[in-house]
Amino acid sequence: MHINDDKKAAYYHVMKTGGSSLYDMFGRPTELLQRREEPHERWVVAMGMHGSYTHLFNQYQDLYLKIKDYYKFIFVRNPWAHAVSMYFHTTATWRFDKENHYGRNKRLNTREDYKDFNHYLQYLYRPQSEVTFDDPKFMNDDFYFFEDYENEVRRLFKRFDYSEKAFGKDVVHKNKTDKNIFDMEYPKDYRSMYDPRGIDIIADMCKDYIDKFDYTY
Repeated sequence: MHINDDKKAAYYHVMKTGGSSLYDMFGRPTELLQRREEPHERWVVAMGMHGSYTHLFNQYQDLYLKIKDYYKFIFVRNPWAHAVSMYFHTTATWRFDKENHYGRNKRLNTREDYKDFNHYLQYLYRPQSEVTFDDPKFMNDDFYFFEDYENEVRRLFKRFDYSEKAFGKDVVHKNKTDKNIFDMEYPKDYRSMYDPRGIDIIADMCKDYIDKFDYTY
């Protein structure tokens, strides 16, 4: 979670929705602001990159109450695409063996557990709603869409009176996994990862996002 007291804004970083790229742009305030003088504002990380609102409330209740009146926003993503991105992020060659893997089955999982994509979807994948709609302390004022990332970032920066110098000619999305531990390459089309059962798993699990944002497979 990223908080800016000067802008009175709070950004909750939902994994695999362009947050690392956005925070990298937030982290260069001398290029962000249109004014020339050295700015004093900055985005502060609270509760780690992905600390939830419930965690914030439980550990820093005063901060939670303070930002209730801030402008709070998140980026959202098509659930079928998000699940594929999370799968490759979790099974990336550079990270998998360095981490413990506890899925929704609440046990330590191995490489074998991740081989079958449908098994991953059913038992290991953590949908966006787990840290947003399903979090009883979740707060949000505005949604931005990963599918239109460049335009949405520009819209967000315009709201904060930031200069486009922060990202140069193009908005760049980083932190994408090209190949995973099973030597699978990230698909050009996320739909190539799915069979009918996988489609239905996500349709059922992520119904809230699909209905609210009119997402389709």
